Amino acid sequence: MQFTSASISDTLDARLSYASSTVRILEPNPEPEVPNPLVEGTHYTVTGKDTGALVWTFTEAGRLLLDANQGKSIQIELVTTVDEVGDGSIPNDDYESEFNDTVVPGEEVPYTYWGELKITKVDDSTPAVNLAGAEFQVFLPNDGGTCEAEAPATGPLATGTSNASGVVQWVLAPATADDPAVTAGVLG
Repeated sequence: MQFTSASISDTLDARLSYASSTVRILEPNPEPEVPNPLVEGTHYTVTGKDTGALVWTFTEAGRLLLDANQGKSIQIELVTTVDEVGDGSIPNDDYESEFNDTVVPGEEVPYTYWGELKITKVDDSTPAVNLAGAEFQVFLPNDGGTCEAEAPATGPLATGTSNASGVVQWVLAPATADDPAVTAGVLG
């Protein structure tokens, strides 16, 4: 079968905004080595970045790659910015793929869970006095799922400094592709 049309769409939850994406074709084994990504503008285009109604449409060059790799999976590493936490549960429940005018809806609904961290820094006096200027950093856990005693060499996810009331004001680090949401489709 040759692909005459191929696209993947994903409508973001209203609390998210698009940051970036990377498209790859994966080998069919349990722990695939991720090959070089396809090139936006050469193998595919992305529309809807500003609206959250995302569509990755494969160009002729991209469809030729799909033709040559039937049976393998397409992976889209989708990086978004959480603009609002809401209830903390953000589903990805509106995605599908289309190959040769046949629409295949997404089967699993992946979720991300978010919360807000509020810290008030006080001293140990009685009554406690709020402290301004205390600095904090939040990091990902190590591979074992625990936090190191010392700050890791990689950058923090967020930093914060307590204000005059002792309440920490958080600043998020820029989004990276180290921990993206992943949407995948299967070819042919």
